[in-house]
Amino acid sequence: MYIGCLASCIRITIFDGFQDRLVLFRHVFCTTEIIIIDIAEAQYQFLIHEKYLCDKVSGLWYHGWTFKEKNNFAGAFWGRGNCWITMAIPEFLEICDCNEAVKRLLVNTLREQVQSLRALQAENGMWHTLVDDADSYVEASATCGFAYGILRAVKDGLVDKSYLETA
Repeated sequence: MYIGCLASCIRITIFDGFQDRLVLFRHVFCTTEIIIIDIAEAQYQFLIHEKYLCDKVSGLWYHGWTFKEKNNFAGAFWGRGNCWITMAIPEFLEICDCNEAVKRLLVNTLREQVQSLRALQAENGMWHTLVDDADSYVEASATCGFAYGILRAVKDGLVDKSYLETA
């Protein structure tokens, strides 16, 4: 984990939260190992990613952030990376006993993202590899991830049922 991330990290990317942190967090809960999990650190990691990667206007997530150059790489809203967030927030809220403020922030972040995704969905129901670029090709893996994340969020009561048709 990024303990002291801001002081020691060169960059963070959108898949850190899903591929590394969430999978590790879930693995620990699913094993018989006796490990003390720092719930506060897990929440902090999600908040750091939200701070640096989530675009506050669109609700979409940038691919990454570099602390050295202080930018979001190419400024791209990568489809597959965004779907990891759509999937990760409901999963994280299920396995982590978040405090109310963190839960509220993550749910609102998810709602803003899903609202933007609805507007950016291609006519054929898929999403583009660069979510906000209709000239980029549509991507099945991102579309599947968005569908799962949105369906899961509806099932868990995190987003409105009207999003079922988007999924």
